[in-house]
Amino acid sequence: MAQLFQFNTCFEAWYSIATNLLNNREGSNFLIEIDNPCEYNELDEWLVRYNPASVSKNAKHQLNNIINTIFPYKLSLRVNNRGELYNTYLAIYNRSRRLGNQKWGTYFERLINYPNSNRVGDGSNQLENAIRALNSNSNCRNYITFHLTSANIESNARPMGAPCWQFGELVKNGNSIDLIAVYRNHDYFYKAFGNFIGLSRLLQYICMQSNKEPGKLIIHSTHAYYNSSKKDLRQLLSGGII
Repeated sequence: MAQLFQFNTCFEAWYSIATNLLNNREGSNFLIEIDNPCEYNELDEWLVRYNPASVSKNAKHQLNNIINTIFPYKLSLRVNNRGELYNTYLAIYNRSRRLGNQKWGTYFERLINYPNSNRVGDGSNQLENAIRALNSNSNCRNYITFHLTSANIESNARPMGAPCWQFGELVKNGNSIDLIAVYRNHDYFYKAFGNFIGLSRLLQYICMQSNKEPGKLIIHSTHAYYNSSKKDLRQLLSGGII
């Protein structure tokens, strides 16, 4: 049975669910509705105080890196247009792969270069297609889906490497846009908070590029858990303060 939760901000959502998991370790079918996901008044403090890398030596990425896998916010501020954002990001991503620093890819890479086949370069820009659809006058563009997994690359039997974010959907409500994201596996110690912020940044960008207002962020964590010790999670929830 699904468990329903409603929160105001991304921080409140992550903090409450992670606290819930302290005693239960894991849960299934968490449906999380965040009413104001693009409220960032305390974001700089959040990024410092609730960074898993400041608590655990096993953290492979800083919180900002987790956010950037979904949307490279700082890069988007440096470029002049969407085309430059896509081309610059892919150039950085491909260079990182050649150097062996990029093991499995990122969500943003799948959004702008979704693999239609095993042929190199044969990819679709789902993000650009979505923004153009929202800017069109068609009334049938109320639901737009993003795919993050690919049958050409991932296998259901593959235990690691396949994206945990399975697919996303934009839902148009008048001039407001909601973003729905479904996760097959959601780690509330290392990843979930960064995922929430990254998704909200993505929603904010889509709305800015289509003259819409950000609506709700709705997360379905089909399997929620924390991949750390209870001590580390408790310390993280305290703001990294022992």
